[in-house]
Amino acid sequence: MAAVFREPESLRRLEDAYRGTAAEWILLRDPRTLQVRALPFPDPFLPDAAHAWVLVTVDDVTRQEALETTRQKFISNASHELKTPVTSIRIAVENLQEGAMVSAEADGNLKIILRSLDRMTMLLDDISELSRIETGALRLVPAALPLEAFLADLLGNLQGQAAARAVALRADLGPELAGRMFQADPLRLTQLLENLLSNAIKFSPAGGAEVTLGVALEGPWLVWTVADQGPGISAQDAKRVFERFYRAPTVRAIPGTGLGLAIVKHLALLMGGEVTLQSEPGHGAVFTFRLPWSEPRPEPGATAAQPRSPEVPCPAP
Repeated sequence: MAAVFREPESLRRLEDAYRGTAAEWILLRDPRTLQVRALPFPDPFLPDAAHAWVLVTVDDVTRQEALETTRQKFISNASHELKTPVTSIRIAVENLQEGAMVSAEADGNLKIILRSLDRMTMLLDDISELSRIETGALRLVPAALPLEAFLADLLGNLQGQAAARAVALRADLGPELAGRMFQADPLRLTQLLENLLSNAIKFSPAGGAEVTLGVALEGPWLVWTVADQGPGISAQDAKRVFERFYRAPTVRAIPGTGLGLAIVKHLALLMGGEVTLQSEPGHGAVFTFRLPWSEPRPEPGATAAQPRSPEVPCPAP
């Protein structure tokens, strides 16, 4: 506890807690790892005085951290090692098909094997990606992006999936963002939003449903919302949808790995943002991703871009 009250960073967080902002942080005291929380609450004797008290807790999480590190290494190594036999099986199956060495009945079984391999490959890729994010191996590479062009490319990439289910994709860009540039890692932002949009398309009723991607500027946040007209998510399931491998009982018949939203959550945190869900059974779902707004600095001598129409070109499904 003494370390908490002499660590400069801890003192700053304690000051924040006295101003009403709860804080949680890690103190490294070799060989220990300590988790500290500072929670503000009103003076029990003076109810009108806001945040007059702060509760400080210190937990030794050394063992938990070691177990988590072991878990992450195991998952990373296992997913990497499993890719080699999966590839070998696929090559063997494709050789059998190309050589016409099997009967028509056996060929049907080979196709089942290939579909299963596709699902296994998707699962291994998702596990590897999540492992890279959790271990800090994944690094962001921010770039200056024209917002409208980014939206058009993003939705264009998903038109095939939407068309296959006769689901309409629509972009709703706030007028304050017309012609604006922003800064973000294009690969990781695309990955996050494609995960959300792909889920929305997959769980929307086929034929006539609409998925909307909204973008608006709210204070220091660039807010992205993905709204669908699917079956919705119960309050009980909504608490767990961002957990690894969790799939609600109502959607287990639909193919998936159960890792997409876990990846979304960790990518959001990596980019300094957060992702939340609002949903009611029978009324669709709305996922909201808040990304810190960052506008690229103009290069010396550069001229300002001319404003463009806020409409985002999007091919019809």
